[in-house]
Amino acid sequence: MKTSVRVFTVAGLLWAGFAVTASDAYAQREGAGAAPLHQRHFVDPRAQTLGRLMKPISIELQDARLEDALDFIAEVSGAQISYRWADAAVVDGMDREQLVTIKVDNVSLLALLERIIDKAELDEFTQNGWQLTPTGELQVGPKSWLNRFPRLEMYDINDLLYEIPSFTNAPELDLDSVLNQGQGGGGSGSIFDEEDDDESDRKTRREKVTDIITLIQTIVEPDEWVDNGGDAATIREYNGSLIIRAPDYIHREIDGYPFWPQDIRQISAGRRYYSGTVVVQNSSEIPGGGQNPSVTATTGGGP
Repeated sequence: MKTSVRVFTVAGLLWAGFAVTASDAYAQREGAGAAPLHQRHFVDPRAQTLGRLMKPISIELQDARLEDALDFIAEVSGAQISYRWADAAVVDGMDREQLVTIKVDNVSLLALLERIIDKAELDEFTQNGWQLTPTGELQVGPKSWLNRFPRLEMYDINDLLYEIPSFTNAPELDLDSVLNQGQGGGGSGSIFDEEDDDESDRKTRREKVTDIITLIQTIVEPDEWVDNGGDAATIREYNGSLIIRAPDYIHREIDGYPFWPQDIRQISAGRRYYSGTVVVQNSSEIPGGGQNPSVTATTGGGP
C-alpha cells in the first residue's frame, strides 16, 4: 500500500544526515576555542532530549505505518528513542504495522508523538505513554512496559500540612459588665463574653496526609497505584515527606520536569536550532519505510 505523506514545515535539525553535518560543523567551529573542561556547564541529557523534541512541525499522515511514523520523528529530532514493539516473544508492545492517519499544524515533535501513540492504542485497557531515562533516552510504549522502570523519589509536603491559624473566635468586650463594675464598686466577673473554642472541625495531621495521598492517587494515573489495584506505584508518608516509588511518567505528572524547555528556540547543548522545509513524497521516503529511505529537504539558516 502506498502511503501519502505531506510535511509542510519543520524547525530543527531536519533529518539524520543534516543533524550529523550540523553537529560536526559546530564541533569544528568550537574545537579550537572551547572552554576548559572545568569551566563547562553540565547539561542534563534529559533536557537535551526534550529540547530536540520541542521543534515545531506541520504534517499530514495518511495510513502511515506506526513504525515508519515514529522512526520519522526520531530521525527528524535526532533524539535517542526506544520503542516497545510486539512480536512472538513480546505481548505488551505496539503493533508495527498499525496504520495511522493524523494531521497537525505547527505543533512540537513531542506533541505529534503523543498524538500518534494515542491513536495506536489497541483498546481502552492498553494505554501508551513515554518517559525519560536518566541517560536521556526516551522510552515509548505501553504503560505496562514503562512500569518496569520505577525509581524512588521523596516529596516534602510540610508546607501543605501547615495550617495558618484563623482567629474567628476572638472574645468580645462586654460593655454592660464594664459599666456595672464601675457603678457597683467593683466585681469579679469577666468583661469578655466567653466563647468555646470549637476545634472539632479541624483535621488532624494524619487526616491531612491521607487527603493529600488520596488526591494524588485520584488525579495522577489512578489505575496504576497499588492501593487502587494497580502494580506501578506505591506511596507512603514519613516525617513530612511522601516516599513514592513509580515510573518516570508518573513522577512527571506529579512534579513535572525542572528542566522543561521554556523556549523552543533556546540554545540546547551548545547548538542552535535551524529552520527549513521538508517534503516527503511517499512512504518509502519515511526513514525505515523503504529499501533506501531518504528525505528531501531544503534548509534555511537559523540564528
